[in-house]
This record gives sequence, C-alpha cells and structure tokens, in this order.
Amino acid sequence: MQHPAAPSHHRQPFFSVIIPTYNRPASTLRAVSSVLAQTYKDFELIIIDDGSQVPFYNTQAFTRSFTQVAGPQGAGLLGFKRISYFYRKRPCDLEIDNEWKSSVLSVLSYVLTFFLAPLAPLLAINQWSKRYTEREYVRKSIVPKKTLAGVYTPCIKLVTYKTNHGVAAARNLGIAISKGKWIALLDSDDTWNERKLAKQAAYIKKYRHLKIMQTQEHWVRKGVYVNPAKRHIKKQGYLFRECLTACLITPSSVVISRDLFTRVGYFNERLPVCEDYDLWLRISAHYPIYLLNEPLATRYQQSDMQSEEEEEEEEKEQASQLSLTYPVMDIYRIAAIKDFLSYKSGHKHPRLARVQYRWANEMLIEKCKIVLLGAEKRNRYVLSWKLKRLIRNTTSVLLETPK
Repeated sequence: MQHPAAPSHHRQPFFSVIIPTYNRPASTLRAVSSVLAQTYKDFELIIIDDGSQVPFYNTQAFTRSFTQVAGPQGAGLLGFKRISYFYRKRPCDLEIDNEWKSSVLSVLSYVLTFFLAPLAPLLAINQWSKRYTEREYVRKSIVPKKTLAGVYTPCIKLVTYKTNHGVAAARNLGIAISKGKWIALLDSDDTWNERKLAKQAAYIKKYRHLKIMQTQEHWVRKGVYVNPAKRHIKKQGYLFRECLTACLITPSSVVISRDLFTRVGYFNERLPVCEDYDLWLRISAHYPIYLLNEPLATRYQQSDMQSEEEEEEEEKEQASQLSLTYPVMDIYRIAAIKDFLSYKSGHKHPRLARVQYRWANEMLIEKCKIVLLGAEKRNRYVLSWKLKRLIRNTTSVLLETPK
C-alpha cells in the first residue's frame, strides 16, 4: 500500500491535528496513538499541554510509544524554542462569582474616573497592562523523516504552558501555529478510527466547496458501547436553529477549513465552557454542515453525555439546578448568544436573516427563563435581576422585529 507523501517544512500539510490536554496523561497517550495510527499521513500533529500538573510527555509510556513511531532520536523531541505570546482575556458577561464585589467596584471606578480625569492616559496604560499578560510556552517538535519501512513520520509539535489557560485558549494557539489547509480537532479523552483522516480527505476532495464537515461517533461508557441520545445523532445541512438548542457538533469528529476561522473568528476564550457551542453558532448561521455518515470517532464517558434513557431525567433536573462552581451550561450559552447577536467577537459576519435573528432572540429568552428558575431557588438576587432585565429587553426587541 502506498502512503501519501508526508508534510515537510517546505510544503503545507493537508491536515493540522490539534489535541489540547490538561491532567490526562493516560487518555492523552491513547488519543495521540490513534492519530499516529492513521493510514493517511499528510498531517502535522500539535499537542497543547495546558499547564498539566502531571505532563503526559514525561511518562515512560509516552517515551516508549514515540520511540516506536519516530525512532530513538524522535523520543527526545528535538528543537527546543522559547516563544512569547500575548494573551487577552475578559470575564464572561454573565459570570456570577463575586457579583456584589463587581457592582461595588463598578461604582467606585466611575467615581475615580470623574475625579482623576487628568490622569486618564496613565490609567489607560495601566489597564492595558493588566488585560494583556505575557505567557511563555516551550515548543518541541519532531521533523518528518523516512523510516526503514518507507513510511513517513508526520511532523509532531508539543506546546507546554506553565499555567492553565483553558481549552479555548489552547485550541486557538494550536490553530495559530498550525500550517495545514484543514484543522482537525481531537479532545484528549477521545480517539479516532484509523481511516478517519483518509475518508475525510477523500470527501473533501469530492466536495471542494465545503468549509466544515463532521462524522458520526461511537460512545463508550465504562468500557461498554452505548447508544447516544437522539439529539446527539449527527445531522447535515443548515443547522443554525438546531444548534441554538444544544451543541450538535463534536470537536473530535469535525474538520474545518483554515480560512473559515478568518471569516467567523476563533474559539471564545471568555467562556470557560460552551466555547464550541459559541463557534458552531457563528459557523452554522452562514455555512452548511456536511456529514460523512460513518462512526469514525469514539467518545469516552463524560459528565455531559447522556443516553436515551438519561436524557429526559437530565432535562428535568437541569431546570432547577445551579452549580456553585460552574452554573448550568445554559448560562454560558446565554452569554454566547448575546455575543453572537451583538457581534462582540470583532469579526465582520454577514448579516443575519430576519428569521435567524428571531430564532436567536427566542432561544435567548427560553434559556434565560430556565436559568432564572435555579437562580431564584438559590437566592442569587443579582443574577436574577440581570436575567429578568435581559428577558424584558429581548422581548421588546422581538416585538419591534417584523416577522
């Protein structure tokens, strides 16, 4: 069997595979092994270790695995290089931690602004220095080379953070330093079928106008395959209205054209969760989602994965539950829809169709009401006030919008 030519420093690879990981040494090694086992070799692999306390690349299993793939020299991960990267992060609009402190600080900031107006330039510089923090990472890479069997080793890059920055920041950095024409995402606790990239490459070459595509997936819970809930069965077409309800696209099954990120933006680093939901909204509003109807990715047990039997019970409990550490997912979906409607991401989106604008506002009201039930039950007065105000404002917008 002839393998496609491997990527080199002088040629753009077809795929850039990005795996963010945090404190998952065993599952990360499993995910990396599934990528290196691909029959299609025209890709680069970028692993982002997001400040793990137990880095997976320091384990003996990792060394043995890479020695088999890249030879004794490859296990050393050649080419250390230190790079500086400026990172800007703002809090989510609906963050509920320390609400009363935020309110007091907001009032004090207005007072200080009035009395310290002559010092405005200095205050602006100070604020900029706080919002932009410099973070450093170490990049290590294995260059492609031909083994004795005549098979090329893909280019492998390992990026390590000193501290944790979140999955959105890790993915964005991987995309920024990648070179491939297509971006293939893989969560560190998932795996791929060995023919996944080969079949997706053939599908892309057949339908050259597509910008994003996904596959079906297997689910594994406690070592046993389970049937995913009906709403998690992958679909194709213009899925904007369906994507408003829940996250219908799995990062581990999707490949995205590189130029699509320049059109709709990257993952929203302000969201600690639901960052993929935010991106799928921006994409599905203007582009069709293509589907390769084969299960080529495997998802392992996660807290947000429900079987058909558990789905109805979960939805009933979610209406009245509000976690103290992270609120229910809908609070971050509310923030994502708000950003989507106001285009806070700073990218120039095409105008929404009138019906899409109505769908988004209707879903915003629905999710606000769900979270409001939990907020009132737990006496979160500031959050309840914010949600009620948002419901009133959105309702008035809907009344003014012609059908």
